[in-house]
Amino acid sequence: MNPNAIATRYDQIALWWQTKHQDSPYGIAQLEQAIKFTSKRHSAIDIGCGSSEKNLLQLIEQLAQS
Repeated sequence: MNPNAIATRYDQIALWWQTKHQDSPYGIAQLEQAIKFTSKRHSAIDIGCGSSEKNLLQLIEQLAQS
C-alpha cells in the first residue's frame, strides 16, 4: 500500500473515532482498574494512545486524589 494513502485513511478513522467517543466513558473503567494495581500513585507516563485528552484528564484526577 501507498504510505500516503494509509496516512489519509488513518486520519479519517481517527476523526471518526474522536467524534464518536469524545464524551464516551469508553476506556475509563479499564484505566481506573489499572491505577488500582499501582502502589505509588504520584507519577505516570502517558504513552499517547488515543485521540483525546479524556484518559489523560482522568489519570490526572486520580493522581491528584492520592
